Amino acid sequence: MDSKFYNKKNGRWAPTFYVQRLMNNEIAGYHTDAMIRQQYKKAPQKGIKTIFLEEYEKNGYESAKKLVNDRFETEVYSDIILLGWLGIDAKKEIINAYNQNFNYEDAYKIAEEINEKIKYSVLSRALVNTIIEKELKKENVNRDEDDDAR
Repeated sequence: MDSKFYNKKNGRWAPTFYVQRLMNNEIAGYHTDAMIRQQYKKAPQKGIKTIFLEEYEKNGYESAKKLVNDRFETEVYSDIILLGWLGIDAKKEIINAYNQNFNYEDAYKIAEEINEKIKYSVLSRALVNTIIEKELKKENVNRDEDDDAR
């Protein structure tokens, strides 16, 4: 039995009626499967970020950080990442404060303001120093490459 025949009206090859009926049954089966999948669809689960933000609103930064990192043996989500989840870009603010007057004290003040905002001591002077030093190293590397290009 051929699965196609030549339709003389429009001059094209077309499936036979039997094959067309099989195709329609297959399509109907796909629709039924999709409806069943949609009916038994699971509710979306909360992500780690939403869990952290909810816990931060309820109990503060320290308990939220502990809740997020307790699943792992080491600290996976660092303070910088968690501050980013809160909408605070600590690195950028510290570097901008330092670059205004090239003064470490301005950067320390910004770090203290961030600590007061979240009511937890996250940014120490040593961390601020390392952030600034890393940025200065990046700038020096870029300058060296520019000098070599000239």
